[in-house]
Amino acid sequence: MSEIDPIVANVEKIARDPLAGGAERAYQALQQNYQQYANEHNCASQQELNQYWTGVTSELQRKGLMPDLAVAWANAEFHNLDTESRKRNDLPGPDGMIDRSELRKVQGKDSVFANVFMEQEGKRDFFHEVARKTDNGNTRKVIEQTDIDRYLGLSDKRTEKGRKQENAREAMAPLFEETENGQTLMASLDLNKNGRVSHREERLFMEQYRATPGEGVYTEKNAEYVKSIMEGRQSEFEKARLGGSGFGVNKLARKGGFDATSVNSSNDYDNIADNMHVAGKHGDDEFANEIKEAPLCPEPKIEVIEPTRPEKTGINDYTVTKGQGYWHVVKEAMNDAGVKATNNEVFAVMTALMTEQHARFSKDHPGYKPTLHPGDVVHCDLNELAAKNPAVKKILRK
Repeated sequence: MSEIDPIVANVEKIARDPLAGGAERAYQALQQNYQQYANEHNCASQQELNQYWTGVTSELQRKGLMPDLAVAWANAEFHNLDTESRKRNDLPGPDGMIDRSELRKVQGKDSVFANVFMEQEGKRDFFHEVARKTDNGNTRKVIEQTDIDRYLGLSDKRTEKGRKQENAREAMAPLFEETENGQTLMASLDLNKNGRVSHREERLFMEQYRATPGEGVYTEKNAEYVKSIMEGRQSEFEKARLGGSGFGVNKLARKGGFDATSVNSSNDYDNIADNMHVAGKHGDDEFANEIKEAPLCPEPKIEVIEPTRPEKTGINDYTVTKGQGYWHVVKEAMNDAGVKATNNEVFAVMTALMTEQHARFSKDHPGYKPTLHPGDVVHCDLNELAAKNPAVKKILRK
């Protein structure tokens, strides 16, 4: 598990759980969790913290959570973002609206939220998606507080649907809890294995419980649960009634946010049971109230590096750039070797280098003289040139 996994999982859990607060609470948790991480890693460099933050937000983007988090950020920072007036004669300062130019000024780690508003969504960007929530004539240019409120309101409706699904999952969870021998209450209730539990099957379960209390699925807890269904005390089951009697597992599955399943045997309940385990039970924010003392940073080890003088050999491979030729190669080689020379002396060494280069090239390409181009690499060995040419040797040894 990587270091970003806990914070991403926590933020995602809150963002997708209406009972935990949705986007606004998820944004707060993201900032809190990051600050907690920074405190625990106070020895880390800013670059390392930036890399961690980028990893977290990139994963949240991949999961599709960043748009809602960005709006929650704009809501929390509205007064800090709103710094400019829009009309020429207005006094400088906030005017209750945010435009793209104000978002572009955001720097630091929160710039990732501002950038979300600039991301294209078809022919429009996300800024337009939020700004058009209010029909006030400025819908293409600015975001007002009412725009943010309406966007988060729609998000709340999405989370309200999630809340209802969560209620349905919690109501049906006991049906798929396995006993020690692997039995489930649902499989025991559905005697016909048709995905439906009739009122008659409910009565037969209660009769079996009274005959063999405590055996397998016939526990007091399960009996009380089935009794509550029969007496109409489980509202979610009332919505899944079949002809006024019993309930259907397909209806329950859909209300719980799962795909409906065709139940032909007890094994077909596994799909729903597996989904129940994945959905899980959401608890409190596991990081929000956790305070850890930041570790003390060890004393940095200071390594003393003695300065060294680079060896000047004049032997190197030089890459030609635009506008350069052999003269520039030789001049750089002589500078590298610490040789101070006049232009005429550089020209003399250049002639020797060109003669050497052409002689080597002509072996493979007779009659052709190469021309240097940007990106060409020229090997220049002044010592080798001096050994073959007394004039070069005199210039280099002066």
